[in-house]
Amino acid sequence: MGVKDIFARASTVTHRLILERMGIPNVVSPEEDAGRRLAQRLINPGLVDFLNLSNEYLIAEVKTPDEFVGKTLVELDLRKRFQVSVVTIRRTSRGRVVVIGVPAADTAIEANDVLILLGKPGDIYRLTEGDNI
Repeated sequence: MGVKDIFARASTVTHRLILERMGIPNVVSPEEDAGRRLAQRLINPGLVDFLNLSNEYLIAEVKTPDEFVGKTLVELDLRKRFQVSVVTIRRTSRGRVVVIGVPAADTAIEANDVLILLGKPGDIYRLTEGDNI
């Protein structure tokens, strides 16, 4: 038939297993994915959104902890203290959303910033717990 990719939607865990055992390489389960995302956000209210890169690392959008406001990235030293890297910062300024790009070490954190971080889930969770500084 010449079909290169097959995608199937699984509505339950059992359905997913059946499809995978049938050899279907791309099985999606929107309900399962939404449930995982909701659980992560309930466990960690500081988390805005996230993207799993692997079982070990993720990119997370995190609300700026109050203790970070007014400090620069070099002062916060997040890589040393939490083993996370700031990929970028999303900032709302005068009603417009601005992405800082690759922030410099002297970039000061503002109250409504959303930090885009790369790290392990546990390290990102520690950063958002509240008593970090």
